[in-house]
Amino acid sequence: MSYTKNVRKGGMTLRTFSVLAGSRIFDRHSGTNVIIKDVFFDNSGIVHGLLAKRHPWSKCRFFPISGFLSEAPKVANAAVQELWTVCHKPKHVLGQAVTKQAEMDAMITDVYFSDNLDTLVAVETTEGFFSDMRHGRQTLFHNASYEINGESFFGQ
Repeated sequence: MSYTKNVRKGGMTLRTFSVLAGSRIFDRHSGTNVIIKDVFFDNSGIVHGLLAKRHPWSKCRFFPISGFLSEAPKVANAAVQELWTVCHKPKHVLGQAVTKQAEMDAMITDVYFSDNLDTLVAVETTEGFFSDMRHGRQTLFHNASYEINGESFFGQ
């Protein structure tokens, strides 16, 4: 059973995160259901895991992606770690502003994974409601020269 959907963008078939966002998974550590909120990755686009929270006011917790890659139905077996123990400054990406040459260009609304879900290959951005109505949302692939929080996106 797949927890992502395949999307055709720029002649490539990509897997999107938007189907996962808002989904409930079982946190074996606390014995409760949690809601997936975001994805974590490093500068090279390698996905480290997913962020989930139990309540709107609670802290997000980190679920390693290794628990999702082997068998999706066994998500409950993923070991839960505190957010600050994640290695090498991973970033959350949904809702972040994307800049080009220090000027805000758009906001990230979705991300696209490689086939095996371990690497981000593109992000989908919005410039606002009216721009979406006129031109649609834009997809930025790994070769684009954009920045998030002043750091190069996809390690460039």
